[in-house]
Amino acid sequence: MPSVYEYLTDQQKNNIMSIWVGIDPDYIMLILGLQSPYGKTNYYIKYEKFGSNTTNVKFDEEDLDPIQHKFVDVFLEDLEMLIVHRKTVLSYIAINYSRATTVDDRARICERLEMSLKLRSTVFPVERAEFGGTTIAQAASFTRLLDRAKLWKVDLMEIVDPENSERFLNEFKSEKAINYGNLISISFSNQMPQTTDLDKPDNQSMNEMVARKVLENRLPMQFILRQLQCFDIERLRKVNRGIRNCIDLIRPNPHIEKCAITFTFSNKMLCLDTHTELKNNESKHVEYCSDGGDTHIQRVVFPETNYMDLCLHDIETILRNQSERIEELLILFQVIINNDSVIMDDLSERIGKFLEGREPTLKTKKFSMGSKSQKGIMNILPAIDENSLTTIELLNLSNPNFKACLRRVPIRSRSNITNQTMEEC
Repeated sequence: MPSVYEYLTDQQKNNIMSIWVGIDPDYIMLILGLQSPYGKTNYYIKYEKFGSNTTNVKFDEEDLDPIQHKFVDVFLEDLEMLIVHRKTVLSYIAINYSRATTVDDRARICERLEMSLKLRSTVFPVERAEFGGTTIAQAASFTRLLDRAKLWKVDLMEIVDPENSERFLNEFKSEKAINYGNLISISFSNQMPQTTDLDKPDNQSMNEMVARKVLENRLPMQFILRQLQCFDIERLRKVNRGIRNCIDLIRPNPHIEKCAITFTFSNKMLCLDTHTELKNNESKHVEYCSDGGDTHIQRVVFPETNYMDLCLHDIETILRNQSERIEELLILFQVIINNDSVIMDDLSERIGKFLEGREPTLKTKKFSMGSKSQKGIMNILPAIDENSLTTIELLNLSNPNFKACLRRVPIRSRSNITNQTMEEC
């Protein structure tokens, strides 16, 4: 019976970064926050009661076919699919029951959410969770099923039984806890205990030694790498130096589909965001932010480092061994600051330089760029394989509905792109 979940593409499912649920007497609102190469996008899904046993579902502005089931049941089927099939870490999940009119509805939704979390083969990976209008017992049952290695904050709002708040605080001990009666906020350090080789059984150490010996051999490693794509290869490189050196000698193809670099301004900090999509529909989003001295990457602080250096190093590593043609390379500048054209030109020049140093030249079907600077575009364009490129897309960020394209442009004609004939994409 799931409606919206089946409506989403595999890529959209993998790009979901946040889930927000608001429950009202006659409808439920589900907001899915997706990360794409073009930035963050919200999808609004409304499950509306129509009669006693019919649900009208609205996906953004599109009305889907009515479903002959109660609106709560239709929503719960989709929620279960979103929970059970989630593989990568979710940034945020929030479920607000405070406007649910009946205790039965709230209890049924809570019970189904708990069941969905238990159906997973692994604990649910989320960084921040927020529950509103639940009892302490219900919130505790959800929190126990979240991955504590990933979880850094839990907020409870409009608690039904605030007199039991101490039970929650005693079970989920935290150095940073706020208790205002019907509002609780706790933060976790995410520091898991580390083990050493002395802590491991002898047979485990021996098994690891054998596995590493095999993985450091070029022949079996070549066979293994043929089955892997970028993110799995990255994880394998981190095992030890011998495996990393072996992988670097083989230079496996990471099978990248799309690669985007976006210059933004977030939480009063300059940021570079990267978004990578693979052939197998997996995707990863990383944010590199600068506070003027230190670099912040996914809440980890790197003292006295340059955010641009770290970001471009990682992008260069990701693209280094890409041999197939990718679908799109996207460079966006979504911030207006003093000397922004100088920063944009410098960034585009550095991107162009590491692309020029690639062997072979990067092949991409489409090159998209949002920049006021023709110099910035020309810093990158010559570093792209001319025979692979079919579309150049220029984005006007002051007018999101405007896109201009150059299609099948010979490299010798690109010296002055402003003189080319534009067409709408």
